[in-house]
Amino acid sequence: MWGTSGEAVNKAAYLQRLSSPDFIHNRVTVEKSTATIADNTAIVNGEGIFDLTISGSKTTLHLTYTEVFTRVSASKPWRLLAIDGKLKED
Repeated sequence: MWGTSGEAVNKAAYLQRLSSPDFIHNRVTVEKSTATIADNTAIVNGEGIFDLTISGSKTTLHLTYTEVFTRVSASKPWRLLAIDGKLKED
C-alpha cells in the first residue's frame, strides 16, 4: 500500500496509522461507489468526503479512491490488497 506522501507502507504500518490517536476518521460520507468483481478479485472505485482529525487538527478532504480486494475462494472473506486515494479535482 502507499502512504499519503507516496511512500510504500506495509500492512503493520497502515494498521498502526489507522488505530493511532493522531489519525481519526470522524466521519466518511460516500458519494459514489462502484464495484467490479472478476473471479476472486474486486475493484471498488468511489468518491467521498472524509472528515478527519490529524495530529489534533480537524480537516475535511474530498477524495476519490480505488480499493482492490481479493479472496481465496467464494466461501472466504474479502481481504484488502491495495488502496489508493487522491484529492478530487472539481
